Amino acid sequence: MTYTSFLYKLSGVPDFSSEAALIEDVRQRLLRKYRDVSRDQVFTVVADAHARFTDSRVRDFVPLLVERRATEELARQADAVSAPA
Repeated sequence: MTYTSFLYKLSGVPDFSSEAALIEDVRQRLLRKYRDVSRDQVFTVVADAHARFTDSRVRDFVPLLVERRATEELARQADAVSAPA
């Protein structure tokens, strides 16, 4: 934990910089996992999932929830593309 993160925890103000870094980690993991999906599509799906939690007061689990939602959506899209016509 960085000193800044520690201060944010003490103050009760969310440390959005660490959340942003975690969301970037989610993007990178999903780009590696879904190589057949365009970078723009992965970024859009992650951004849409992240936007769903904009008003969430508890931020600790937002990156995890974003990854779950984005993974579900990307898997659904990948299944639709690979399904026979």
